[in-house]
Amino acid sequence: MSDKLQDWVRRISEEDLPIFKYTADSISRITAKEDTSSGELANVILQDASLTARILKLANSVFYNPTGAPINTISRAVVFIGFNLVRDLGLSLAIIDALLKNKSKSRVMDIVARSFHAAVQARSIAAAIGDESPEEVFIATLLRELGEMAFWCIARKEGEQLLDAMDEADMTAEKAQEKILGFTFAQLTLGLTQNWHLGDLLNSAINRPSLKNPRIQSIIFATAISHHAIEGWQSDAVNKQISKLAHYLNIDEKETRQRVLDNAQMAVELAQTYGAGDAARLIPLPDNNTIQDDEHSVVVTLYPEPDPVVQLNVLRDLSNLLETKPNLNLILELVLEGVYRGIGMDRALFSLLTPEKNQIRAKYAVGSGTENLSEKFIFPIDTGMPNIFARALSEKRAIWVKDASAGEYVNYMTPHISNTIGTKSFFLAPIIVNQRAIGLFFSDRHASHRPLDATAFEGFKHFNQQACLAIEHLSRTR
Repeated sequence: MSDKLQDWVRRISEEDLPIFKYTADSISRITAKEDTSSGELANVILQDASLTARILKLANSVFYNPTGAPINTISRAVVFIGFNLVRDLGLSLAIIDALLKNKSKSRVMDIVARSFHAAVQARSIAAAIGDESPEEVFIATLLRELGEMAFWCIARKEGEQLLDAMDEADMTAEKAQEKILGFTFAQLTLGLTQNWHLGDLLNSAINRPSLKNPRIQSIIFATAISHHAIEGWQSDAVNKQISKLAHYLNIDEKETRQRVLDNAQMAVELAQTYGAGDAARLIPLPDNNTIQDDEHSVVVTLYPEPDPVVQLNVLRDLSNLLETKPNLNLILELVLEGVYRGIGMDRALFSLLTPEKNQIRAKYAVGSGTENLSEKFIFPIDTGMPNIFARALSEKRAIWVKDASAGEYVNYMTPHISNTIGTKSFFLAPIIVNQRAIGLFFSDRHASHRPLDATAFEGFKHFNQQACLAIEHLSRTR
């Protein structure tokens, strides 16, 4: 990678378009690990309420879930549509968000529209030829022009110079990019994908477009269709591409044309679900089709609000899950998501007694700032000095600490506990299995400063009880 290219990759990632401030950066980091768990991925996504809502909406769409089986939680989405797909959806949503929020110019919007259109066409072609993962083809196509999109988001004088160079006679776009920038947009895309761990298929589609690989051919066909459709669906260029595609798929041209037109409509709907409504309006549709405003746009708040429907759905998922003999981790992830999104808490954490029974240590957590909390959530249990966690475990009952600085629990709040959790109001509930306490649930509304209430406490206790029953059931079936 040349110095100029490396500088632009750094500039885009860290300065002018810092898309990895939290979500994308975290997804990218865990993607680079070989032993990433579904819980780690779910936790990263759950930190972002908007991302959570849109991934669940996509997971329940016909595009990703043709069976119509309801998916109500991120934990369930990871199981049902797959770890890799949820990961790729999270990354692509975060990237598209960053591009569209950066006061994108019309040039960027055109590319985003073209990319969505091409991605849906590519997925359809890949599925038609029996590709084992059409969604990977979709993501690779969607991000194939990432370098150009990112460049135009932040371009200043370089953008003006590039436009002037492109107006010169006999100057191709690639030559102009080399002349002004010292690299091409394709090379910039490769640099960003390597830096952000976006997958090998995207690299191959850019580096070796002539490779007779069915997946790459799907991307090439789809990209050509999305480019030529701008000229009109009856243009000679589109007719030629449809004819070539029909031959490639071994179906007649009439059926191929209808598939391609249906995909264009699907691309509009999917772009709207991604939150790219302005780009959706730029995707060319046949004359008899219209773009409808998305009636089910995702509305989110910074922190989850109490949602009885989510609570019910999580409890139903938990019940269904027990019929499949799941592992303990999945049960805990589901319960924590229920507490976090269903009851409307800021943080939810599960801690486990160490084998020696002398410490309580965090195992899973979701919500605002839980990465730091998880690292520090280690407390002694049998030192002879009372603390709130030891009390909850010994009494085997849920506790609502309303004000840790006063009242009956003041002597159970050590400086270490107070400094670690950083709040005076929280819920605790022990995990009781076969009459023995094995761990604790902790939850609060520390970040939003919203008051805790009796309804939330009842919901918290109910999830705790269901977790105890589920874990006990699991222990008996092993």
